[in-house]
Amino acid sequence: MHALYVASGVNFFATPWARNNGRHLLYFQPPYDRSPSFGDASYDRPKSLHKEIMQVYAAVYQDPYYQWYANQVEAPLFQASAHALSHFLYWPRVPQAKPPTDLPQAIHLRDTGWVALHSNLARGADNVMLQFKSSRFGSFNHSHADQNSFILSAGGEPLLSDSGYYPWYGSPHDVGWSRQTIAHNAILVDGKGQGVWNREAAGSIVAFASSAEFDYVAGDATRAYQIPSAPQGRPELCASGEGVRRVVRRIVFARALRCFVVLDQIETEMPKTIQFLLHSPSRFEIDAAARTLAVENHHAGAAIHLFEKGPAEITQTDQFSVPVDSVPDSGSEKFPNQWHLTCTFAPAASARRLLSVITVRFKRDDAPVPAVRRLESPGWLGAAVGEATVEFDLTTSLRVRCRGREPDGRWHWFEYDG
Repeated sequence: MHALYVASGVNFFATPWARNNGRHLLYFQPPYDRSPSFGDASYDRPKSLHKEIMQVYAAVYQDPYYQWYANQVEAPLFQASAHALSHFLYWPRVPQAKPPTDLPQAIHLRDTGWVALHSNLARGADNVMLQFKSSRFGSFNHSHADQNSFILSAGGEPLLSDSGYYPWYGSPHDVGWSRQTIAHNAILVDGKGQGVWNREAAGSIVAFASSAEFDYVAGDATRAYQIPSAPQGRPELCASGEGVRRVVRRIVFARALRCFVVLDQIETEMPKTIQFLLHSPSRFEIDAAARTLAVENHHAGAAIHLFEKGPAEITQTDQFSVPVDSVPDSGSEKFPNQWHLTCTFAPAASARRLLSVITVRFKRDDAPVPAVRRLESPGWLGAAVGEATVEFDLTTSLRVRCRGREPDGRWHWFEYDG
């Protein structure tokens, strides 16, 4: 964009896309977080390239939040180049940095179908971040078959992550694991996932709303499960022949409680087994009788409650079904094993509603752990976490209603009807 501007006077920096592109890094790869994002080779913390990009954007737009980001990246800027020299001759003034304390804590990037929910965007040590994806771009090129999947981190470290690695484009591990739905925090139907290497295997964000106390997002990935994989994408792992009629995931974030209430609504022509998948760098602790899971990183832990009724089997492994390919001179320590948990629900009905609650707690917290329980009333399903409640409308509507109590005793309400 800079070269075009210098040569022609056409300023692509003035386009809405360019003005807002830095928000992607700010919200989805904050400078203190090393969680993998969606797609190829996104693991580890931001590096020199991220720092340079945000420094450029900060100068062009005089954006104090972009400058804060650039300052937070510990890696040095790339070695000085003719491009960089020319750029800073056009935009020489560096803005004063400002942490994003007054920016919204949640964002929906409508072009790409990505959503990020934060508890404290400006302070990594206190931040809980959930990323959610349901994208119109499908699973093509560097995008995976991961519509309606999510990623969870706390204190800058992953708790529930995208799994797999990117040894090289099209490697056996890349094709057989990382691109497949089984590698993501998503849903399988009869052990099969979404179409791979197919632009049409898409999803969409069908609801998004944010407030100081609650955030709400919903994604519809039905089409992704109905569209076949390309021949090179292992079609035998695709659910396109399983009679999928509906796959919708809805998530509410109760920010003060660092709690996520998740409802998966799956409909198939005939009853099918449904697999609820979670992945982490760390081993899960499983209480099969209580249907609770726990996983930790260095700073925090997540407790997962599975409230679906009926028979279920919970298993985990630290092995990939397709091993990571050997990369010359990389060393095996570059690709450590990860943990993969599968909760398989028996084929009890054609319409399934999987209710899950994920609570995040920092190890330094001394407040009592709030009780978590299932709530159900005619036409509604949800959960209570302490005194807070989250309830989803079970019709085709995307309605949700929430309430919670402030520290001073006042109640606040959040409702969405779309």
